[in-house]
Amino acid sequence: MNKVIFLIDIDAFFAQAEEIRNPEYKGKSIVVGHFMNGRGVITTGNYKVRELMGGSVSGMPYHKVKRVISDLIIVEPDYEYYSELTESLAQILKSYCTELEPSSIDEYYLDVTKIAHKYSSVENLADKIRIRILKELNLTVSIGVSDNKILAKMASSMNKPFGTTILFKDSLKTKLWPLKISKLHMCGRATTQVMEENSIYRIGDLAKLKVSDNKYQVLENRLGKSLDKLYSYSRGISENTLNVEKHKLASVSKHKTMTHDISDYDMAREELNKLIIDVVDRMKYRNLVGKTVYIQTKLKVWTLSSFQKTLKKHTDSIDVIASNIIELFDKYWETEPEVRFLGIGVSNLVDKMYYSEQRSFWEEKEPGKPEEDFVKYLNHRIGYRTFITLEMYDNFKQYHDKRISSNDRIAFKRWDK
Repeated sequence: MNKVIFLIDIDAFFAQAEEIRNPEYKGKSIVVGHFMNGRGVITTGNYKVRELMGGSVSGMPYHKVKRVISDLIIVEPDYEYYSELTESLAQILKSYCTELEPSSIDEYYLDVTKIAHKYSSVENLADKIRIRILKELNLTVSIGVSDNKILAKMASSMNKPFGTTILFKDSLKTKLWPLKISKLHMCGRATTQVMEENSIYRIGDLAKLKVSDNKYQVLENRLGKSLDKLYSYSRGISENTLNVEKHKLASVSKHKTMTHDISDYDMAREELNKLIIDVVDRMKYRNLVGKTVYIQTKLKVWTLSSFQKTLKKHTDSIDVIASNIIELFDKYWETEPEVRFLGIGVSNLVDKMYYSEQRSFWEEKEPGKPEEDFVKYLNHRIGYRTFITLEMYDNFKQYHDKRISSNDRIAFKRWDK
């Protein structure tokens, strides 16, 4: 029996989730991302924003979108809320079959090979799943159907939002090959440019090449081993076995090389904070929790120094991860008060779906206190860490003042009053 694999992709997930929680956002232009003082990068935008901007705005600077859409509504991401929704989605999918692989916080592979025969068609099964998710969670999803993972993934984006697309190998020439080469999985901007410079404009242009062709050799010299994968994907060749036990990523990391040595602690901490936010955002997007944090540093002599710490339990809490990474950084700074290269990461990762003991930073401070529970409730409702108790503040004060950035220091002094 041929495999039947679904890729369930939540449409514009973060923005859609905010519309569910805030019905007044319906029909308005919504973006989700981290913003401060009118600056920031967009994580996702709803379909109205995409329509006005002519496509996806993920990774786009906030000010660029704001210039076009004056009434833009910006929302800080609330990953705990998003995780709750995806956990509910996963339970629905598991009610059909247990062969489920989370690809990211908003994408799931589902192997329905063993149950497909119970339905009039695979399209009928996919439509039933879409409609049930809409009724129970008020979320729209798009589903790609194929006999392998990559074709299912590419199919899921062909009929968005709230659509089902079937893409088996016998329909590649009519459905996949006419698409622009940029629509091929893993074909980013730089790769697309290389392809187009060599007259590869459509997916079919790549698929029709022979490995022995001179053009293939030219592309291989430019793109390296990645070309082999892209070539296979264009021909519908990919793995069809789901990894249902754990996530494949070994670590999530981010680094930055400065233009000069930084000897000012506040400047170094500002760069460190950006790296921490980026890494934790990527962990939450992939629905991962980690147990080991580490930093890597270099000076102008390019001698690499590494420091790591294993936590008591897996977590994706930005407070827990940040406090431990800052602790490592401070130990480094005491002996080498300058830095040229700075990298951080979290390893020993597992998928959150398969880890049930996660608790937040606030819960680790003697859980069960009424005032802490109330503060947690307020922050959850607002979607941002706005309120803290006096005890929480005192705990933060254990890190001496120089560890708090200028903006944070002002905020903490206000709370102290």
